[in-house]
Parts: sequence; structure tokens; C-alpha cells
Amino acid sequence: MKTKTKLLYCLLGNIFLFTFLIILINCFKIHNKYFRFGVPSINDVSLVVVSVKIDNYLKYTGLLIVITIINVSKIIIDSVGTPIIDWNIFNPDKIKIVDFTKNELLIYSNLFYLFSGLRGLFTILISITQFDIALYSVLVEQIASYFIINYLLEEKEFIEYIDL
Repeated sequence: MKTKTKLLYCLLGNIFLFTFLIILINCFKIHNKYFRFGVPSINDVSLVVVSVKIDNYLKYTGLLIVITIINVSKIIIDSVGTPIIDWNIFNPDKIKIVDFTKNELLIYSNLFYLFSGLRGLFTILISITQFDIALYSVLVEQIASYFIINYLLEEKEFIEYIDL
């Protein structure tokens, strides 16, 4: 099977899975404080994100700015740092490493994964508080990903492949 076909099947699988989940959620949802949109209190239930009460639009806007900074930074750092670490450590074909010493790579990789994990923890804590915040977080990541991927692809040369 061609690589493009495999990728298309994976994409269609993701779309199917997402659609299936949305249908399930709509069939069995209950109304609670998590599946709501916006800042205003509903029946005196305020939005609280990581122990910070978000009770006005200024704080809500500040929260969205913080989410934007976290997610854009995540995409940039993961797009640049992860390949460097992964290709130097996990590539079985790369036996000789000339850019780093063993200790440097060990320290960089462990610190990189530690702080990526901690950032991920805060992202999860922020995202699960309310559906619109999680949706906004995903949207910001996708927009940032588009620009980063486009930037990385601009540095590449594409040659048309002819399958015989």
C-alpha cells in the first residue's frame, strides 16, 4: 500500500472517530458546569481555573492570552526541540553523535521531557475546566501548527514521485 494511501486512511479514521465521539456525547450528555461556554456565572457557579476565579471578561481574556502563549510555545518548542532529541537518541541508524556529548544529551532530553510534561499537566488542568476553553486551546494549537509546518516545509525541496 502506498504511503499516501496509508496516510489518507489514518486521516479518515481520525475523522470517523471524532464524528463518532461527537454523536455519543450529544446522545448521552447532561448539563453541567463543564460543558458550557463563556465567563458569566450560571446559578452562582463561577469558572475556576487552576484555583483562580475567572469572574469577569478581563480575567477571561487574560486566560485566553495565557493559553495562546502556552500553546504557541508548545508547538514551536516541540517542532524544533523534539526532532533534535529524537533523531539523536532514538534513531537506530545514527550511531555517531557529533553535536552533543552523552551527558549533554542526557541532561537536555530529561529536562526537555520534564518541562514538556509539566507544561502538559497545566494545559490539561486548564483545558478540562470548560469546553470553550478546551476548544479554544485546540484551535490555537492548530493555527500555530499550520504556520510552523508551512515554515518547515518551505525549507524543503519537493520532487514529484512517479509510481511505475
